[in-house]
Formats: sequence, structure tokens, C-alpha cells
Amino acid sequence: MDENEQAPEAQPPLQRDVVFASIACFFSSILFYLDAHPAVSLIQDWWVGLLVIIVATASFKSWVSTPAGRLGWDKMKLRLPLVGNVLQTRFYTQFAQTLGNLLFNGVPLMSGLRLMSKATTNLFLRGLLERLVMLVGEGAAFSTALRQVGTFPPVFIDIVAVGEQTGKTASALEKAGNRYDKELNRRIDRLTTLIQPAIIIVMGVIVTVVALSIITGIFQSASGLGKHR
Repeated sequence: MDENEQAPEAQPPLQRDVVFASIACFFSSILFYLDAHPAVSLIQDWWVGLLVIIVATASFKSWVSTPAGRLGWDKMKLRLPLVGNVLQTRFYTQFAQTLGNLLFNGVPLMSGLRLMSKATTNLFLRGLLERLVMLVGEGAAFSTALRQVGTFPPVFIDIVAVGEQTGKTASALEKAGNRYDKELNRRIDRLTTLIQPAIIIVMGVIVTVVALSIITGIFQSASGLGKHR
């Protein structure tokens, strides 16, 4: 296990095995059904896809409700295409701006880091901040601890290091926060421009499936009428 992550509580083995066995049996049945039915008929059997979506959603919620699942999902969110970069940049921005404000108001660095750690809802990031608190508490310089934690970008660490050398850590954090706030806005604008084409593609797929279902039904009805003549 990565030393940056907290060890989650173990899920009861019997409950975990029952859940996994049920999911495996369900998807095995779906695969058997898919193998026995041609693709054209599956368009009409829309309930199969709906059932798969419902079970997959319920399984995902059940997994996320466990400590290990919550930790894994929080870590996975930061690595999602497009969205992961936005979440990471938002974290850098909030961390720098909030900690900088705390230091400006006279809060000691250690106390500020502890407050940031407790306020972070992402379990994976909270584990990293707790490690950061531990390293700083052991006497490591703030920028050195950031580098050892490993999730912060080099530019962020360099800005903090310069602030430490000049005795202006709070000002350096404010500068880093402003820089990543602008980067966050750029990433959000880029994501927004990509969402519209994606929505058009999804809607096109849905319309195509519906059209194929209607056309297939018409042809099957016509074929059935022809056989009865």
C-alpha cells in the first residue's frame, strides 16, 4: 500500500464475498443472454440495458459506501480524463489561498495545516495532508515536505520555497493561489468547450438507437404479415 494512503477499515469478508458473488452471477446471466440473442433483437429488449445500468449503479454506490471504496473513488476522481485535472487544480487553489489567509491572520503553519487536513473531504487528499503535517512536525521545511508528499506540482513547490527563503510564506501561498486560480479558469473553459460536442454525440447515439428500434419493429411486423398471407 502507498505510504501516502490511509489504511481503510476491512470490509467483513462474508458480506464482501456475498456482494461480489451476486454481482458476478448477475453479469454472467447477462452475458449468457447476450450470447443467445442477436444484436438486432437486443435493440428491442431495452430493459436489459436498463437493468444493467440499475445494477451497476447500485453496485457502485455499495462499493463507495465502504471505507476502502470511498478512498479508492476519491483517488480515482483525481485521475479521470479532463475532470481530474480540474479537481487537482481546484485543490491547489483552495489549499494555497486558504492556508495563505490563515498565515496572514497569525495562525501558525502547523495549526493551519491541521485545519486544512480536517476540512478536506477527499479522503485521499486528506491522507496526503496528514502526512504533510507529520513531516513538518518532524522538522522538515514546508517546501521540502510538499516535495516529499509528491502530489503538488513543481511550480507550486518552487513558489513556496522562494517564499520560505525570503520569510514571506503567506505571500508566496497567495501568489501560488492566484496562479492556479487562473489555471483553474482556463481548464474549466476548456472542459466547457468539450462538453457540447460530447452531448451532441451522445444524443446522436440515442436517436440512432431509437430509430433502429422503430425500423426493426416495422420490418418485423411487415415480415410477419407476409408469412400469414
